[in-house]
Amino acid sequence: MERDRFIQLIKVEQVPLKRYLLGLCRGDSEEADDIFQEAMTRAYLASPSFIERANPGAWLLKICYNCFVDRMRSRKHHDYDGLEMAALIPDGHTSDDTFRYEFVWRAVCNLPDKERSCILLFYKEDKSIKDISRIMNIPSGSVRAYLTRGRKALKDILKDDQT
Repeated sequence: MERDRFIQLIKVEQVPLKRYLLGLCRGDSEEADDIFQEAMTRAYLASPSFIERANPGAWLLKICYNCFVDRMRSRKHHDYDGLEMAALIPDGHTSDDTFRYEFVWRAVCNLPDKERSCILLFYKEDKSIKDISRIMNIPSGSVRAYLTRGRKALKDILKDDQT
């Protein structure tokens, strides 16, 4: 892939990639930015051998996910900031909406890494089970299982928060 094409691809995919990493990093924007930089470096180095695919965004998400996994293997969990994650709600919502959604983000942040990743990719990034399977390098059945467990855990967490 040519340098200009790579830069254009990053410009298009930057917001969803950063949003995904911020969710994986439980709202730690510095950690997400560090992983993003590392992932884009890896992607750029791999770009000469990249064959144009139908979904280059999924290729970049996979690199981001792998960088996240590598980082987590070498570090312990970090705290998260639910308000920072709630700020990712699209424009047009009031500050009351931010506070209303904060508990949802806190619940998502409490999920195990693989469940959180599947939930974020499926619901926030609108990826198919097949795409998630490729991104996370796991079978489709595992993606479905993580989504099911993640939904159940979110339901339980949110139910407990409302009582």
